Amino acid sequence: MTRVIVTRFRLTFAALILVQAAHSVEEYMGRLWDSFPPARLLTGLISPDREWSFVTLNVLLIAFGLWCLLWPVRREWPSAVYLGWAWVIVEAINGIVHPLWTLREGGYTPGVATAPLLLVLAVCLGYQLRKGAAVKQVARILALILALGISVGATETGTAHAEQSGDPRVADLVRTGKLRVGIGLGSPSGAMKNQATGELRGLAVDLGRALATRIGVEFVAVEYPRPGAILEGVRTNAWDVAFLVVDPERAREVDFAAPHTQSDFTYLVPADSPIRKVADADQSGIRIAVPRGDAVDLSLMRVLKKAELVRTDTISAAVELVRTGGAHARAGPRQALLAESGKLPGFRVLEDGFAVISSAAGVPKGHRERVAYISEFIEEAKASGSIKSMIEHAGLRGIQVAPAAKAERPIAAPTPGESSSSRQ
Repeated sequence: MTRVIVTRFRLTFAALILVQAAHSVEEYMGRLWDSFPPARLLTGLISPDREWSFVTLNVLLIAFGLWCLLWPVRREWPSAVYLGWAWVIVEAINGIVHPLWTLREGGYTPGVATAPLLLVLAVCLGYQLRKGAAVKQVARILALILALGISVGATETGTAHAEQSGDPRVADLVRTGKLRVGIGLGSPSGAMKNQATGELRGLAVDLGRALATRIGVEFVAVEYPRPGAILEGVRTNAWDVAFLVVDPERAREVDFAAPHTQSDFTYLVPADSPIRKVADADQSGIRIAVPRGDAVDLSLMRVLKKAELVRTDTISAAVELVRTGGAHARAGPRQALLAESGKLPGFRVLEDGFAVISSAAGVPKGHRERVAYISEFIEEAKASGSIKSMIEHAGLRGIQVAPAAKAERPIAAPTPGESSSSRQ
């Protein structure tokens, strides 16, 4: 190589490593290990904590790239040429697979924004590595890399589509090509919506996407103003699965899979409120704000004797009611109230609770095989550490991963004559 080519080679290689670092960050922000089956498989082989595996692999990759740049490339070792071609092949495939995967998914996928730049830099690096070869020879090499990348991309995206699609328990979902997930807005353990971008974030969203990827179908969010409104979609067949707090009343309309998280219900109150513990709230004249039809509403209907429930159409309205003094307390899951108290100076969450709750995937009645499939998915996600990672990624407090299920059967509705509260 001439001195000019060597200089260009170094600059291009440095740019490639820099863009790869940005690419890794983009993939991490989008939780690639949960949504892309090959990445999920590779990270799962290294450690049950797929997030840790992903971070470790990418840190090692960037460190190796910096070593290549600072030693073989900068010092012009003979091995620099071979290492350079290795990076060209890897990044060309990387730059091709991501757009192909995005085309298959029909929307943004983690890594697709930076992938085209990786491909351009890989082609530039390959051209500079020609070492005086004829342009036609270089073109053949680059064409071979391009064909290899397309082949790998088609294979991996095909694998992503085919993974688990042969399971008869979800054959109906595979035929439709999509998984409709009922999403209740307003809670970080369910989903929060960015009003500016429309982006949905939350534990229910992450679980829905991961389940859709496992089945090999498109994730479709069916939004509701609050978790309690999700059950309205059962009567209109609006969704295929929803992640809800388990409640005996809800079990009359849906079958629940194995629980994925546990928490408790408690109260958010002003810091100077005389309500110090749960029992203090059930007094005459006390008004408690709850989102209409949510599990906390259903639970308090069974246990309150003196206090008055004030129902709202959204979670934010319930928070506003207690903030402005229209209610003495706001009832809800501990993790939601802790998140709200962080944004409301002068408010606190009670230390005790009035009900232990579990959250699980709910499926409309008549799909017991789908429930069994989802229970299997949930148990694998709990064992692998995926659900724990999702909880940490969402920044949730006051919630933990549910214990491994002891029996593979859906949670049924109470039988005639059986008390609802006895099954809480």
